[in-house]
Amino acid sequence: MSVHDAEADLVKLAEADLAELGKRVNEIEAELAAVRAPLEAELTKVHAEMLKIKNFLEMRRRYVERNANRGAVQVHPVESGGAADRSTISINSLPMSDDILAQACRGKSIADAAIALIQVAGHPLSEEELVDGLGRAGVIFVSDNPVLNVHFYLIKKRKETGAVKRTTDKRWAIDEVHGRSGAVHNRDKVEHVEKTRRGLLAARERGAKGGRRSKMTPEMKETAERMIAEGARQTEIAKQIGVTPITLQRWREKGLVSDRRTISNDSLPSGLGVSLMITQEQKDNLRNRGYTDEQIHDMKPQDAHRALGLIN
Repeated sequence: MSVHDAEADLVKLAEADLAELGKRVNEIEAELAAVRAPLEAELTKVHAEMLKIKNFLEMRRRYVERNANRGAVQVHPVESGGAADRSTISINSLPMSDDILAQACRGKSIADAAIALIQVAGHPLSEEELVDGLGRAGVIFVSDNPVLNVHFYLIKKRKETGAVKRTTDKRWAIDEVHGRSGAVHNRDKVEHVEKTRRGLLAARERGAKGGRRSKMTPEMKETAERMIAEGARQTEIAKQIGVTPITLQRWREKGLVSDRRTISNDSLPSGLGVSLMITQEQKDNLRNRGYTDEQIHDMKPQDAHRALGLIN
């Protein structure tokens, strides 16, 4: 074997080893990808939970700092001697546990939770006291001014339901009169709607028909049907019986005024003869009897009425 052949064999062995190692690398990378995917998904969930907790802790810290830095609140309940009688009050924490406050506020909007706190306290509360109680109940305010938020929520609640009212010293109390009267008003409204529904159902069972009564009289019906048979125009008929053409058309569509009358030449007034027109309904009946559109077009009204049996 020559040196050249030996070198060629070594190259082939090296290339084979390289190909084998490449396959192994691909297999290892595939195994790593299979393991990495669920781990990365789990890591994403953990990061999301951590972010939620960090946000909660940060908001809680800001809320505690605001309450800690809040001093006495200036109120002006009355006017004395032409000048404001300025007095200072402090926020009084509600004398119950945080668990009781949380239970009273659970599942409620801010306005309803504030009303629940007033009911639990048993006396009117200021907006600052409400914010303190809501905070102890676990309510998190994103706004930097929760007192203003509570103020507007209760103002809106008062306009909608009248359940709360402002006292002379700028506190919020339960309005028993307006809140109860509003509930009674709503209950009476529901009962009235239910009574009306039952009355309509009972009337329908007796055969009564709802809606406005038709102003058509037997005389109007007879006149309209006679003039239709005579071939009068709809506007002329409507003017004769004292209604609008649209009303007459509606009566004809509902079948209150018939477009078909079995009459003979002898029954018509002298000189009138048969109708001077073929109605659309009569054309449809002629088609059902086997007449073509061309034959119907060439027909005279007298022939069409005779074919339909309307005249002798």
